[in-house]
Amino acid sequence: RGLYGGAITAEVPNRFVDVSQFRDIPDNQEVLCDIDTDQSVIVELLSLVEDVSDESCAEFHFNEIVKENDAQENVTVITNRVLTDEELPNISGANIHKAMILGRMHASKFKESATNLIELHMAIIRIPKITTDILISFNAPVIINEESSSAKNVQDTTPPQESPAILFQNVLKTFTIQDWGLFGADN
Repeated sequence: RGLYGGAITAEVPNRFVDVSQFRDIPDNQEVLCDIDTDQSVIVELLSLVEDVSDESCAEFHFNEIVKENDAQENVTVITNRVLTDEELPNISGANIHKAMILGRMHASKFKESATNLIELHMAIIRIPKITTDILISFNAPVIINEESSSAKNVQDTTPPQESPAILFQNVLKTFTIQDWGLFGADN
């Protein structure tokens, strides 16, 4: 699937729709959502946070998302590690740092009082030569509060065909920058 006008591509199941078709999304983000499962895939292009080390960047960005979601309580980091070239094969080069973090948090949609337990899979691709941190996030609800607006949309408690971890792995394996001009770079 083409993101940012085809400058980036990744394999995302067709059940995920482009949220920009019905809601304003910042230019630095691509947001795809499956309304029937309340799962979402988000790709975000951010300025490289220079005062955060490569070793700390995954946790830094995870904590920023936690703060944005007012989810500081009941947050658990399950895994925080470097990604291998096999896991993210189409992005490589000198000084490129690739990491992933998996965690859980209680968060609400649209600042509602009801919170859902969300599993957040996030990859960080840090590319100093274009001063960019690329975040690839996959949000998968584990428990949806019946008072949440999400409860109205989720059609069924049957899990989707692929597990969140498998879906996230497929997005990473197929994630490719087709046009470095997106970042103002030649290659």
